[in-house]
Amino acid sequence: MLNKAQKEFLVGELNRFTTYHNISSDRTDDTLAIEELSDFSLRRKKAILLEAITWCMVFIVMIIVLLYRKRPLNVAAFITFFVLTIGSFSLLLRAMYALGRNRKFRLIVKMLKLNEETRDHVN
Repeated sequence: MLNKAQKEFLVGELNRFTTYHNISSDRTDDTLAIEELSDFSLRRKKAILLEAITWCMVFIVMIIVLLYRKRPLNVAAFITFFVLTIGSFSLLLRAMYALGRNRKFRLIVKMLKLNEETRDHVN
């Protein structure tokens, strides 16, 4: 069971995350609100994974096109392919960072849910 300081910290982190991502849920201590946030987290994870896979595929295709061309690219085409390659890689990194933040969010939700369950069993 969490003590008061731990729970306040987790609820504060949860509130910060929900305001950062514009998730509207006024009830942070409520078990129903925690379930809603958990469902949102899973939906968000699927969207982030889809985005990461998409940008990974774009990055791989750009690298293959740049490496295995029969004739060299002109300067404009090279700059375009280079920008697309670097851009897709940076967006892939952004998606992976978002996935890590979502994992932290899910961990907070699980800890609060576990705290609610243990409090219910104790009472």
